[in-house]
Amino acid sequence: MISMPKGRSKKITIMATMVMLVLAVSMLAVGLSPTAAKRVPPQTWSLRLASGYNGARQTFIKTFPEVSSSGFHYYNPGIMSQPGAPTMSLSINLESVSAKATDYVFYENWHLEARGVDVSIGVPILGLDIRVARIVCRELIADVNLWPPEDGEFGTLTATLKGEVLLAVPIVPGSPIPGYYYSGPELRLEWTFVEPRYAVTVDPSEISVPQGCRVGEAATVTVTPEEPGITGPVGYRFECREMGGINGWIDTSKMKLGINVEPWVPTGTYTANVVVTCWTTGKEYRSNDISVTVTESGFTVMVDPFNLGQIPQGESRHCNLAVIPWTDYTGGGMPLYWRPTSGDFAGIGIGMPGGIQPPWTGGLDVNVGGGVPPRVYEMDICVFDGGLNREFSCHVTFEVVPP
Repeated sequence: MISMPKGRSKKITIMATMVMLVLAVSMLAVGLSPTAAKRVPPQTWSLRLASGYNGARQTFIKTFPEVSSSGFHYYNPGIMSQPGAPTMSLSINLESVSAKATDYVFYENWHLEARGVDVSIGVPILGLDIRVARIVCRELIADVNLWPPEDGEFGTLTATLKGEVLLAVPIVPGSPIPGYYYSGPELRLEWTFVEPRYAVTVDPSEISVPQGCRVGEAATVTVTPEEPGITGPVGYRFECREMGGINGWIDTSKMKLGINVEPWVPTGTYTANVVVTCWTTGKEYRSNDISVTVTESGFTVMVDPFNLGQIPQGESRHCNLAVIPWTDYTGGGMPLYWRPTSGDFAGIGIGMPGGIQPPWTGGLDVNVGGGVPPRVYEMDICVFDGGLNREFSCHVTFEVVPP
């Protein structure tokens, strides 16, 4: 045995040793108190408790492989504090305590013995430290057995509390531990540690999103514990390994999946998943495959009429010009320009803005000088979108004729 020295290190060791046994029973909410009950014969409290193998192993086996102490008193007025809620206190009084971990071939064991146990958690009310949870007994003997998870189960805690036993745990909404009250000669705890496991589904599993667009509620995400009641806090993320420009998020208030596609993503179908991370164990659970089909975005350049007909030398012709998006993607400001495709445009002026923001509607003027040779002229009216990295155009023709 390693005898722990007096002082702070001794207090921390004993507190932490007892906390996993005591606070595992005492996950509390402020303002709740146990319901009084009459004394009863010896009882057994059986419970399947959501927990994590690595965390339990670190707490019981690795952190406190062998400790002992006697005549211990500890009081902490500020534990488990939450913003906006009163601070809770922890009080531990032990006549003696010892713990030892043993590594076997297929499992690990942590054995604890304590005498003169009086542990409580309190809440300050009107200047008084009111106890809301308490464990009292003359003798406590406990064994924790841990093994690598098998179908979720990874360990047990068996404990016997003897001699004027009092165990009071209030009902706490959202806690994995139900409320419990016992006052009597002997109480046995038979707890099984179970890692939360989840099935994750996304429906529908086929989603279509245009380039440069987002869909706020593309699908519903459902996370179902494989064992009812064995659950805990989780985190969410969207993952598309095939294409980095496809991003997603989960609105946890509605459990809806949203997807955003960058404009440069090529059209096609990509496979994605929603990944749920269990904060209790650190393990990840992937959803069914999601097929994200990226459809084409772009712009229609419209000149009305696109055939301007005959324009006499020295005259002008006005027509309507519009740039219309195909989808919700409107890009940023983009250049508007023209490019001759047939004929020498010397002496011909094209009047239109140099840049626009779709959707846009305006006008186009073709000004023909008096010396422009009579013939048919052709040109393209173009816009270029940097997000899509594409040009979009409309072909325009007109004929210059003598006055």
